[in-house]
Amino acid sequence: MWRNIEVETLLTAKGTTEVDMIFCLNDVVYVVELKNVRAIEAAYNDGYWKMYGFNADGEYKALNVIEQNNIHVKSFLDLYYASRHEFPVIASLIIVPNGCVIPEDLRSEVFTERQLIDYLSSIQKAKKSTVNYILAAMLSAKDGVVRRPDFVALDMTGTRGKKGGKPNG
Repeated sequence: MWRNIEVETLLTAKGTTEVDMIFCLNDVVYVVELKNVRAIEAAYNDGYWKMYGFNADGEYKALNVIEQNNIHVKSFLDLYYASRHEFPVIASLIIVPNGCVIPEDLRSEVFTERQLIDYLSSIQKAKKSTVNYILAAMLSAKDGVVRRPDFVALDMTGTRGKKGGKPNG
């Protein structure tokens, strides 16, 4: 399991996106967005969701979390393909604490911790996975950002150096 992975991408203005968690089970890669909220007030197609944290003033708006995790999934798929020239099987998960109030039309997309545990428990037997080893090699970032190998050739800004991601100069 890997947490808080910053992945280089063309899908965001800053050029990276942070994936909360990635894990692999039975050759399926799970890209997980974690939200520590007590309630979500939104509909599936809303551009922004209102969420309520556990503090009294913990109300905030955020990009539709389904879209947010889709950016993470697409960025990870791009990274994986650039590194391996193949696509893994991916599952996108959005996880909230038990007891979080989830609107009816989001219940097929947003899961509680208990639902995740039940799902993982329902998988009979985990088989040995080669994808775990691939992820371990791919997601080890020396400077905190997982670099795409195909981006080195695309660098027009001079901010990336040779393979290894060290700055020019």
